[in-house]
Amino acid sequence: MPVPVWVPGQILGAGDVNAWMVPLTAYKLNFTQRNTTTTQAADPDLVLTFPQLGIWIVESFIRYRGNSGNNLSWGWQTSAASISGSVAAMYNTTGTVKQLTYAPWTDTTGLAQTTGTSAPNEQTIRFNGTVVVGTGGSLAFAWAQGASNATNMTVDAGSYLMAWRAN
Repeated sequence: MPVPVWVPGQILGAGDVNAWMVPLTAYKLNFTQRNTTTTQAADPDLVLTFPQLGIWIVESFIRYRGNSGNNLSWGWQTSAASISGSVAAMYNTTGTVKQLTYAPWTDTTGLAQTTGTSAPNEQTIRFNGTVVVGTGGSLAFAWAQGASNATNMTVDAGSYLMAWRAN
């Protein structure tokens, strides 16, 4: 669907405002902890549901805490094979800022990356990208421990996903 062309004096309907001017958001109000697993699963709070086809610009800020020597394994999970995209990310690994410059993905398992944490201090991941939606569906931030152990890996409150419609 192309971007509508509005004319001076035109009153915008609720459908246009909601479809083109209001971002989709997923904000984490409470932390989530996981341990003894390396299998990525969707975060219960960080899920965007795309109502229609199109190209979306996605931004995120993820706050997490781990334990000494363990990593956060993260990526996307989608509900439909008709969702694909690309992402660029900046994250911390053992005290060094790393950058994932470009990573396309095209399936329901999405992108999988591992970041580091050398202490139980809070770390962050920031990523931006595009999502191409064919028939609607959802996109979730998925994560697990990089190495399974009994100490919790935590994705903190204040993390978010946002998406704006691009076309």
